[in-house]
Amino acid sequence: MITTVDEFYQIISSGDQEEWGRLRQEEAPLVVWMDFIQKYPEYKIDAMFIKSVPIEVLRVLVDDPEWRVRDGVASKRKIDYALFEKLSNDVHLYVRVGVLGNPKVPREIIERMLGDENASVREKAREVLVRRFYSP
Repeated sequence: MITTVDEFYQIISSGDQEEWGRLRQEEAPLVVWMDFIQKYPEYKIDAMFIKSVPIEVLRVLVDDPEWRVRDGVASKRKIDYALFEKLSNDVHLYVRVGVLGNPKVPREIIERMLGDENASVREKAREVLVRRFYSP
């Protein structure tokens, strides 16, 4: 188990694939995660590549000012309906498209996104809806 923010930082900033493997396999307490994203905001995007990121952290990062962080949240299979809903209404086009790339996006969200203001989002929503629900 990763027990301190400093240990977490050492691993994530090392660039060492073996060390990153620890992040994928070992858990860290919620307080370590929260302290880490507060102390090292430049690593929020990297944190999205860690499977064990707690849902509580994702609930914080969904409001991040950096669209790439929100897009990372949109890609996580563990997000709940409320997060899908919020991200599907994001101001940034790529975040909304990212929601549609998540295999767990609920049908109701996809159907609502058929009416998105952006043609690319509407088209992606149509493609996802057909592929997931109407293809043999």
